[in-house]
Amino acid sequence: MQRQYRFCTCVISLGFLTKTLAAQTTWYVDADASGPTHDGTSWCSAFECLNDALAVGANGDTILVADGLYFPDCGPNVPPFGFGLPDGVTILGGHAGCGAGNPNERDPETFSSILSSDLNQDDDDPVIAPTDCCNAHATPGCDDAACQSAVCDVYSFCCDFTQPWDEFCAYLARIECSACPDFFGDNSSGLGAGSLAQGVVLDGFVFRPCSTTAINSRVTFRSCSFERSRVYLSGTEADFISSQFVESHLYAIRSLEASPAATVRLRISDCLFTRHGTAIYSRSSSVIVSRSVFYRNGRKELAGDDGGPAISAVLHSHLHVDNSLFLDNAADSFGGGAAVSGFDLTLRLANSLFVNNRTAENGGALWMGGGSAFINNCTFFGNSAGERGGALATAGGFAAPIALFNSILWNNNDSFGSGEFSQFYHSSSFSNEPPRYTCIQGWTGILGGVGNHGLDPMFIDPDGGDDVIGTLDDNLRLLSGSPCVDAASNALISADETDLDNDGDTGEPIPFDLAENPRQFNDPGTPDTGEGTPPIVDMGAYEVVTDCNGNGRYDGFDILEGTSVDCPPNGVPDECEDLLRDCNQNDIDDLCETDADADGRIDDCDSCPNDPLNDIDGDNLCANFDNCPSDFNPDQADGDNDGIGDACRGPIPTVSSWGLILLTLLLLIGAKLRFSRHVYSQWCS
Repeated sequence: MQRQYRFCTCVISLGFLTKTLAAQTTWYVDADASGPTHDGTSWCSAFECLNDALAVGANGDTILVADGLYFPDCGPNVPPFGFGLPDGVTILGGHAGCGAGNPNERDPETFSSILSSDLNQDDDDPVIAPTDCCNAHATPGCDDAACQSAVCDVYSFCCDFTQPWDEFCAYLARIECSACPDFFGDNSSGLGAGSLAQGVVLDGFVFRPCSTTAINSRVTFRSCSFERSRVYLSGTEADFISSQFVESHLYAIRSLEASPAATVRLRISDCLFTRHGTAIYSRSSSVIVSRSVFYRNGRKELAGDDGGPAISAVLHSHLHVDNSLFLDNAADSFGGGAAVSGFDLTLRLANSLFVNNRTAENGGALWMGGGSAFINNCTFFGNSAGERGGALATAGGFAAPIALFNSILWNNNDSFGSGEFSQFYHSSSFSNEPPRYTCIQGWTGILGGVGNHGLDPMFIDPDGGDDVIGTLDDNLRLLSGSPCVDAASNALISADETDLDNDGDTGEPIPFDLAENPRQFNDPGTPDTGEGTPPIVDMGAYEVVTDCNGNGRYDGFDILEGTSVDCPPNGVPDECEDLLRDCNQNDIDDLCETDADADGRIDDCDSCPNDPLNDIDGDNLCANFDNCPSDFNPDQADGDNDGIGDACRGPIPTVSSWGLILLTLLLLIGAKLRFSRHVYSQWCS
């Protein structure tokens, strides 16, 4: 099998192919299929090239792909822009394929289906930028007029020609301008075009490296791994579920509007982003993130000079983040964790944790350059800024109100220290929306609001077992008795817009905290100082709940999910109780374990689990195995082999006795016969 040409990208050109077949069909792709035919109808007659399956696949079809390395320039059906996906296909990678004991076995971690556009195997080579727009410099503007205009459309400050072309302007140029090349070689960085593909699902693939483009489409990526690969979305609705994005120089996902009238909706859940210049860049898009982790993005040693915020939202974007972690991200300019800039912008953060994020300028965790932000039940700890706002900052001259509710800002630092305004630097008046029910280090009351304080929140172990802030073992949960427990406002809990409990109700108060425990729980060891009808919500991302076994989960959920046993039910996991009846010492009350013979002894502790009399004859044989359970007979003698032990009846006749009986019978019979013949002969004569 030969690839036909060497210069192609691995773009997923959604909508490139359109066809309709009468019936739904399953097609098979296996680079190692034995053949000899390769018509895609079974595993060993599978297509060797993914393009061949895409050429025949139609709406409603499923394409199964075995482990192997797949290039877009393979086979006779090579589209001009790489892999082209037809409408409505579901493509499942990670199968064992031809030659396996079970070719249908599916495990994407074991059987890697890899899509790659590195045709020349040279994409580790860096590319030199041809314009100074791509890098910060001390003079205003840059030498590429088109690129400069594109940047200034996003952030007009870059065209204030009294100011230098700073890191933020260069960062925008590297994303907005085609003149700024990718850090990696041309095979993995080109973008193709597609249109109007609907209902496409890709599940269980590794993109290594393989840039992806979707235009005016609807696509779902599930359980995928993007390694040194970028996703470009324009006018597209996309879902990324249980996927990971690892190492790209510029961004992992870029989501734009295709036209002013287009609506772009990007939904991300249960995903990991690490080692990117910027993980997500959104322009005039709606981005919804839940249960995701942003870890070590924007770091220069990993991303060259392209250190941007973990999430960047500009112009008319809507960004909503629930139950997510931002750890150890860094930016050259603004907002290590997230930066929001432009007009008609909305940011909503709930139940999220920001730890050890950094920026050289303003807003160590979050920077707002316009629009408005609503922050509910978030924890900001150990973030830092080179200038102002160790945790949060807004831009000077911009109306960027931040509504800060039910949150904790602690141990964040900027160039002025760690006081109140080093935690939260707001460049304009705070009269519209003062913080409420929030713990802010150095609190003086000057910011106004109700329910706020500056008392130590009493975290369990904020730098974790490794004693390093910003790693995955940090424990920013609160100790029972913390002044932040039962101290926030129930009315200020964010709505469940991402439907964390999957009940279809997105208007209810968010039901879970960051650890997936109940968002409202009463700590009996702490007085209620918050607002509302008990249980009162805690400040910050985590709720203090009963967790007797120390596994980080609410005991009630342990019981509900079957992790712990509660029998008889009293709301306390059995492993946390001193049980009076636990003969096998497995932390389960004996009343709740199996007793097959109903003799009051559970089977684990019953020498005769199916004998309610429990070897009543004392011969060490249970009744269900004893051929005479009422009489002592350890030898189980059964002379006539009828299953009834000899001990259960009288003496059994011996062989000689049987013989005597038989002889007697024979003699009697013989005598009777002789008598009969004698009578007959007399009668006849």
